[in-house]
Amino acid sequence: MLVHDVVHERQGEIWKTRVSHYRKLRLAPDTLVRVLEQSGLDVLRSSGPRGLVQIVAKR
Repeated sequence: MLVHDVVHERQGEIWKTRVSHYRKLRLAPDTLVRVLEQSGLDVLRSSGPRGLVQIVAKR
């Protein structure tokens, strides 16, 4: 899946438009948490809107 970004940025008195795209990386949250924990990291997982999952890993 490709994700497309269109960014409108004001530079002084003019507006510039930047367009880019990149491949979306999809990771299974349970697998990622398991791998991080097996690597000795402390993992905090929380859920957000529309299925968003936030994972924070600390040493």
